[in-house]
Amino acid sequence: MQLSKRLQTVAHLVHSGGVVADIGCDHGFTIIYLVMNQLASAGIAMDVADGPLMRAKEHIHQYGLDNRIALRKSDGLQQLVEGEADTILISGIGGALMERILREFPHVTQSAKELVLSPQSEIYKVRHALHDLGFVIAQEEMVFDQGKYYTIIRCERGSEHYFTEEEYIYVPDANETSGISGIYAKRACAGAACFGGNAGYTAGEEADSAGTADYLRYFESEITGCIVSDRKAKVLLWGNRLKWK
Repeated sequence: MQLSKRLQTVAHLVHSGGVVADIGCDHGFTIIYLVMNQLASAGIAMDVADGPLMRAKEHIHQYGLDNRIALRKSDGLQQLVEGEADTILISGIGGALMERILREFPHVTQSAKELVLSPQSEIYKVRHALHDLGFVIAQEEMVFDQGKYYTIIRCERGSEHYFTEEEYIYVPDANETSGISGIYAKRACAGAACFGGNAGYTAGEEADSAGTADYLRYFESEITGCIVSDRKAKVLLWGNRLKWK
């Protein structure tokens, strides 16, 4: 099975090797891939709509995984039992909805060993929810796939909080504990390159190419909704937990 670049990255951030609950499973390909490649021992494919569940059921049967992947109609985590899943996986929805799902049944969310999340907007709301619920953001990846940028977050249980709202928006530099300099990326490789700019700017360097300026505009409007004032990009683009693919 060949997943998209985004879904492949999502799948390979699952580290538990246990039961994975795929919330909003859509076609079911992610959970099928996880079980087929022994990244999950079993799966629970959940969706609020009948259509996606029917498609997922067909695909699960096609790959002979009926006895390893359960199907459930569920609004978010409503039909997931506390402690039932080692990993909760949610991707392909907006940040506000993802935040609501995570907070609605906190004991279910907190019973998972890890969360793998790919919010498509308002990522700062998800980061706030994760910290409020007692999760550490262990890893973040960003993928450019089919003309769009996607952020993927892997979390584990633990205590963590950022110091400023800007850090929730942009992600802090692991080597900085405060100040605006710790908020932006050490590298803007794929973002600049995809828009025709140079790749590989390190912290403190200027990126004055047209491609990088185009990426900054995208970064403002599509990812954060915030305004980056210095378009020559002394403002760096992302936190150093992020690696571009």
